[in-house]
Amino acid sequence: MTSQFEHHSVDVVGSTELATVEGWRRAELATQFQRAGVAAETQRRLEWQRLINDWLDLKESRSDSEHTRRNYLRAVERWQEFLAGQFVEGELRTVELWEVDHSHVRAWQQQMRDEGLSESTVNHGLSCVSSFYSFVIGEKRIVNGVEIDLFVDRLGRQRQNPFKAGNLQRGRTAQYERAHPLTIDEYDKLLTYLESQAGTMTGARNYALILTYVTTGWRSAELLRMRWRDVRPSKSQPGTFIFAWKGKGGKAQDDVLPADCFHAIVGYLKLAGRWTPGAPGREDGLADAEFVWLPTVQPSMEGMRNAPTVDPNRPISEKSALRVLRSALAGAGVEHPERFRIHDLRHTHAHLLLKTGHNLAEVQSRLHHSSLATTGLYVKAVHRSDPVDTYSAQFRQLRMSV
Repeated sequence: MTSQFEHHSVDVVGSTELATVEGWRRAELATQFQRAGVAAETQRRLEWQRLINDWLDLKESRSDSEHTRRNYLRAVERWQEFLAGQFVEGELRTVELWEVDHSHVRAWQQQMRDEGLSESTVNHGLSCVSSFYSFVIGEKRIVNGVEIDLFVDRLGRQRQNPFKAGNLQRGRTAQYERAHPLTIDEYDKLLTYLESQAGTMTGARNYALILTYVTTGWRSAELLRMRWRDVRPSKSQPGTFIFAWKGKGGKAQDDVLPADCFHAIVGYLKLAGRWTPGAPGREDGLADAEFVWLPTVQPSMEGMRNAPTVDPNRPISEKSALRVLRSALAGAGVEHPERFRIHDLRHTHAHLLLKTGHNLAEVQSRLHHSSLATTGLYVKAVHRSDPVDTYSAQFRQLRMSV
């Protein structure tokens, strides 16, 4: 017969075993939940990376510019680098893209200021990443037949763009505060120098490029993407030419390409060996889809281990165009060439129009500004940086007719 003590011992042992098994099951279940959570977070990160790529694809397709894509990519990468140092309260992990709120945005804004970035650069970063969150908010996914939002709170409710919510205040900037339009004297020196270099392929390209920049006032993205199919003789004005370009927001427009620019471009193409009218597929000189402004390979760079790799069939970048401008300014003897930017050639165009008696509405039309207020800011920048002297007589003696 089993004693009462023995029965009690069996009960204790049985309870201990059950407790152990139950504890193991709970631990295993917790591990499974943890693994599922990690897998879900990994999947979510992959989904958000796809969203970034889709957003960049959209930006590039609208602008038809790889430079635009790189510009937006740099901004979102800087945002991700900032978040890598921000930790979720009470947890040993960093904040994810979908967990941010306006306090993180304000902290990032302050960090960029502390790094010494200008207010215009800070605002540009905020605008770029705000564009990404607006894109995400506009995206939908179907899960089990139900349409869901991608930027939501814990209850599944769609959240506001953190860059637009809260009390975020963008820093005030003076638009075009860095504008340095060329003076007439600087412009004359620059063109004289470029003309002296136009006997070589590279020199001819650089002369045609800078001349077209200043003569037309076109934006860099519009000009550098010029294909030969976009250029045609004018039917209404014999001896003149038309450039069909696509600008900001996908806006398409025909513009006059001055004859001086057209002939300078053809001169460059001839020296480059690319001008072959009558050849199959190149009846008009170049193939229709061929870009005009291609890189030139310097013989001294060939075979060098660290020589930059360039696609000879793709147009030069704005960075390359900037090097062309600053090198030419230095060669022309213009002081402090490093202070000039490619966009300053557009300001120079506005500068020359104003100094030759064109009114504000005419300048607006030539620059294709949608608002006269924007043109007013250009004029303000020109007047701020412009020394007081007489230009009209000087300008009319130059080779270019604006």
